[in-house]
Amino acid sequence: MPIKRNLRGFGRTASHRQAMLRNLVTSLVEHEAIVTTWEKAKEAQQLADKLVTHGKRGTPASLQKVRDVLFDHLHTDAVVPLPAELEIRKKHLRANYVPPDPTTLPPPGKHTPPPARARGELQRERVLVHKVFTTLAQRYADRPGGYTRVLRLPARKGDKARQAVLSFCDGPKDVRFDVTAAAIAQSRISGKELTPLTLKNAAKVVRYRGDAGKEVLEAAVKREETRLRIALKTLSIHGKEDPTVTSRAEA
Repeated sequence: MPIKRNLRGFGRTASHRQAMLRNLVTSLVEHEAIVTTWEKAKEAQQLADKLVTHGKRGTPASLQKVRDVLFDHLHTDAVVPLPAELEIRKKHLRANYVPPDPTTLPPPGKHTPPPARARGELQRERVLVHKVFTTLAQRYADRPGGYTRVLRLPARKGDKARQAVLSFCDGPKDVRFDVTAAAIAQSRISGKELTPLTLKNAAKVVRYRGDAGKEVLEAAVKREETRLRIALKTLSIHGKEDPTVTSRAEA
């Protein structure tokens, strides 16, 4: 009798499914937002939230967990900030490091061991791992959870698969923030009052952005207003009108 699982298997083996989710989360950390199917976005969202939680903890075990998830071949000389006791242990290991004796090394074969690091040299950390423990951990220091957001998109052409965009909240590519700014700008241009949903979204997108959250939203609204006015002016030159703005203004 088949056993019901509380996850989406996607018709893949366990290793293939895990590799797919790791690839999605790696792209999300790198680009801040990705477009995929709704089902894949919901599964990758769980792994991405756990990744940010490990970044906020900043323990050696969390560092190893993040390393095991992200596919990242780019390295940086920056060091991941970890608790003070780990730094003390690193200093002790560096101070007592003894290079291996070349005569005791095995003869070179198919696998040549990497050269020994000099005393006091730190291992170069991967770029995306460093981003999780610095940029993302600082961004979500006051947020108790829900670090990512999934918003639906129109169905994909061809197979009509349900699409969605997975993005980090309060990030540079926060889709809800951009949509809310566009809705406020359209309401101001058409002279309509803000709907309860727009007011709710406006409060949501600035809740954990700090004191400058409202100023950032207002700047985004002004940019969107400028873009819409230029578009309306272009349409009026060609003898056309924007049906969305016209219908709202007449309503």
